[in-house]
Amino acid sequence: MLLSIHQDGYHHAKAEKASGFCYLNDLVLACIRFSNNGKRVLYLDLDAHHGDGVQEAFYSSKKVMVISLHESGKTLWPGTGYEDEIGDGSGKGFNINIPLPLGICDIVYLEVFQKFVIPLINAYVPDIFVLQLGMDALAGDPLAHLELTNNTHAEIIGQILRYNKPMLATGGGGYHFDNTVRGWALASRNVFKYHGI
Repeated sequence: MLLSIHQDGYHHAKAEKASGFCYLNDLVLACIRFSNNGKRVLYLDLDAHHGDGVQEAFYSSKKVMVISLHESGKTLWPGTGYEDEIGDGSGKGFNINIPLPLGICDIVYLEVFQKFVIPLINAYVPDIFVLQLGMDALAGDPLAHLELTNNTHAEIIGQILRYNKPMLATGGGGYHFDNTVRGWALASRNVFKYHGI
């Protein structure tokens, strides 16, 4: 199984401009590369900020299913990612936003993941997963208002790995240094443990 973990995860950059600390949208480029090689790509974004650059790139395309769980645009930049932003044209229904309320905790977040994301994965049957694991959704992040522990990201990675499909996992936001390091370390440990490394 292909498995790749990268620090980057620049999900805000647009085709013609940098945005939100992101100068190049490596996630979009990866998704395009995989889809051009005939793969059904499922992009899953767990960053506290909505991945507006990825949404824009595939909004009118069904080549990539884009799912984003993020703090509501009513309370956090970039002010996008509402539930009615579902794609258009051939991409209608392939863009799913799950805006979350302030202070959401692990239990509720994982319930949302089970209720909405798992059925979407099962219906879409992807060939490959591309994950953006922003750690700014963790409690204490100075730029966001969610209350997750690093166990949530690790649990979600564990569930994705059970599909036994290739996965590209990237970092992303995370502005509390210690929490971000611990979060990525636990997420990576979960991946390696799954593969017996």
